[in-house]
Order: sequence, then structure tokens, then C-alpha cells
Amino acid sequence: VTWLKLNRSAERAKVMVLQVSFFWTLSLFVAFVSLTAATVATGQRRSHDVVALTFCNGAYAHIWPVFLQCYRQALGCDAHGANCQDGAPKLMNIRSDGSVDADLRCSEHPPAPLSMLQVGSSTQLTPGDLPETLLNAIEGQLLQGSNVLHLDADVFFLKDFRRVLHDQYPDADIVSSVDCAATGGNYCTWYHTPRYQNRHGGRDPIAGIGFMLNTGFTLFRNRPQVIEIVRAASDAIRTKRSFFEQTAVMEELVDRNCSWSTDDGEANPGNEKAHTLTRTKVFLGSCNGGLKVVVLPYKTITRSVSSNSAYQAETLAVHPGGSTHSKISLLPLVRASCARQARERHEI
Repeated sequence: VTWLKLNRSAERAKVMVLQVSFFWTLSLFVAFVSLTAATVATGQRRSHDVVALTFCNGAYAHIWPVFLQCYRQALGCDAHGANCQDGAPKLMNIRSDGSVDADLRCSEHPPAPLSMLQVGSSTQLTPGDLPETLLNAIEGQLLQGSNVLHLDADVFFLKDFRRVLHDQYPDADIVSSVDCAATGGNYCTWYHTPRYQNRHGGRDPIAGIGFMLNTGFTLFRNRPQVIEIVRAASDAIRTKRSFFEQTAVMEELVDRNCSWSTDDGEANPGNEKAHTLTRTKVFLGSCNGGLKVVVLPYKTITRSVSSNSAYQAETLAVHPGGSTHSKISLLPLVRASCARQARERHEI
């Protein structure tokens, strides 16, 4: 009898040990699954974390309020830039000294205008080596772990751009709007400075491609090759091999032997034919080291302001060309377009 009692006690003890082990194992499994899910979610959030960087000086003082209005309305923010939709990029202002902060006020004094003689000479860049300053600010945010959307202060958003950047092109290292190249005559020769000519021995490799990235709307994802490109472009400006940040970035892509095609598989014809395609076609660049670049067409980031606000369904933003004076004259139309788009989204 004593033996039976002891045996039963031992069996009960074994059962209790098994139960405790089972619950401990189950608890550890649940904790592991939860941690894994949280890690994946965090990774997804980090892949979408974007800091929007822009630069505004006194010359853009009249444009700046409309830029802010359109940006905030497109992202569902209130008039003060608060209560934005989840995941809205934090808008930061690049100062002329290279610092970055959330004080969204233009600097007090406009920069001194540059003559073409200054552009082509070895004189100090004005104001404050701005192209190099912009690239250094972009690199700084990339090194802090953020993806960076660089915006000119005259990019006026009509719609939320995150779906295009994150959902349509999640694997792209760089996503940019498009700008013209000197594909014929005197058209778009603004970058033909002595520095550019000297760097390429009188050739124009960008014109051969038929277009270039417009860094006024460019997403730089936080990846080693992207950081390397931004750093190399900044170094090219610092050592006076390049002048503009836009051409400096594009020249780095030229050096990486990017192969370009449209998103429907058509090989880039180059020159004027490529320029024609950029009106409606997305271009994809496949570069050395696996770098992937997406160039959005003019119908997505348009350079023209419509008097009747009849923009295409794909249009995300208006980025007017021309002088500052002409852009200021378009502000009433731009403001009305942004407000109309915001009302239509709320009505849906």
C-alpha cells in the first residue's frame, strides 16, 4: 500500500512537471511569435520612415506658405501641420549653415544671384555652398537611419505621395521626378558649365541618356550604395568637378553604368526620343552593384500649372518651371488646386 501511494505521488509529480514544462514552452513560443511579429512590423515601419528635407530662403518667402499648405493638405494634416495621417513624413528645413531642424520658417535674406561667370569659375558658391550643403544634409539624415525625401520649396503636392513611393516602388533605392537634358539645340543647356565640360572631355553623357533626375523631388532610401552616391556627389562639388547637386548625382549614376528602360520593358532610345517618352513613361535604371533607380514621368510630377485644374489622375504634384517671379504669379491657381484636391478626397 505504501509503495502504491509513493508510486501515485511520483506519477502526479511527473504530470505536474510535464504541465509546468508545457506551459513554460507555450509561453516562450508565444513570446517568440510576438517578438518576431513586432520586429517585422518595426522593420516595415522603418522601411517607410521618411524625413522630408527642404530649403527655403527669403527669395521664396511668398511661395513658402503655399508649399506648406499643399504639403499638409496632401498628407491630411491640419492647418498647423499637426494631426497628420499615420506615417506622414516629418518635414525638416535645411539651414544655410547645414543644420536641419523643424523650424519651418524661411531664412530672412535671399541669396545673392549667381551669374554664369560665377557658375563656371572657381569662386565660392553662393549662398554658403548650397549644393554641397543640401547633399551633406541628405547624407546626415541617411546616416541617422532615415529615408530622405528631398523637396524643392516650389513642389506643390496635390495628393499623398506615399502610395507611389512605398507601395509601387518598395524595392527602388532612389525614386525621382524627371528633368530635361540638352537633347537638341539650346534646349535645357543650363548645366553646360565649364566644370561639366571639363569633367567629361567636352561630351554630354546625360544628353545621351535623354533625361536626368530632378532632385527637387527625390527619395533617397537609406542603403549603403545610396549613401555612397550622395557622398560622392558632394565630394564632386567640393572638389569643383561639378557645380549643381542635380547633375552631380546624375553623373554618379553615369559612372555606375546604369541601363535604362521603361517600366513596360522598352529599351531607352536616348536623346530626344527618350525625352519624349518621359512625358508619360516611368524609366527604370539598373546600375552596377544592383542599384535600382526609378524616374517618374512628367505626368506624375508636372512642370505646368493648369488654369482649369484639369490634372491627370496620376499627377501627384506641380513643380513649375521658370523664374521665381513667374512661379509667384501662379500661386493663386496652385493654392486653389491644392484646396480642391483636398475637398475631393474628403468627399470620397
